[in-house]
Amino acid sequence: MSKKIILTRGIPASWKSTWANEQDADLVVNKDKIRELKWITTENWTKQIEKGVVKTERDKVEKAMQDEKPFIIVDNTHLWHGNHHISFYKDLADKYWYDFQIKDFYVSREEAIKRDGKRD
Repeated sequence: MSKKIILTRGIPASWKSTWANEQDADLVVNKDKIRELKWITTENWTKQIEKGVVKTERDKVEKAMQDEKPFIIVDNTHLWHGNHHISFYKDLADKYWYDFQIKDFYVSREEAIKRDGKRD
């Protein structure tokens, strides 16, 4: 079985997380979920705290790769071309012999706003 890591990319409410959670992945990491688990809110968020969130995400992915989990998804909004997060995960995929993919989610701004208004 080949091993793969997929990074999702798209604006908020483009259904990245919906898609990611519908997959039969061994690990789905999402910085929003990490912030939620650590009780991080807009009121207590700092750049230093965010560095810890990024480290947690990266550590979880690397541990899954070390354990040879075959299917990993990084559910992330802010992954644009040239972004250092893309480079980090590409390098990690190369290190552990994972197929590296980016899955783009396209939706109009208007549709995303409409979807966002229906969230819980």
